[in-house]
Amino acid sequence: MFSKSKVRRSLLLGYRSDRGFGFRTSISLEFSDEVIILIYRIKTIVEDFVEKQQVIEQALENIFKGIGLLRHEFKNRSFTIDGRLVGDIGEVIAEGNYGISLYKDQVPVHDGEKGGKLIQIKATFKDHLTFGKVPDYYLGFKLKKDGSWIEIFNG
Repeated sequence: MFSKSKVRRSLLLGYRSDRGFGFRTSISLEFSDEVIILIYRIKTIVEDFVEKQQVIEQALENIFKGIGLLRHEFKNRSFTIDGRLVGDIGEVIAEGNYGISLYKDQVPVHDGEKGGKLIQIKATFKDHLTFGKVPDYYLGFKLKKDGSWIEIFNG
């Protein structure tokens, strides 16, 4: 399959710093063809990973910038990324478009009230909504990636 002969090749040594992955120096060693092929495969895998990691870092930076904008505009919600982000967006939509008074703190089952009705507000990017306990009143929104939304349940 591959020749067992040793060949002289240059190998780049990589390092990780706070600015990402880079290559610092090269050395000249003797490797078999099989080892050279393996090294280039590993190098390709590492480079692919580094590119994907950069995409993740950029996406998270954009998400947190967006969260910062939401927190600045709607100070009564925290917009945490750990699962409350979408729900908090739904709640400020309900507050601004339906005149619902949101509770300052998280309360089991209900998120706010209007006209004596206790209201649970749900939002999703999926095609369905769920709830664990039956609320007095339920308001549900389907959010779209462009920022628009539609009411999918009101009752």
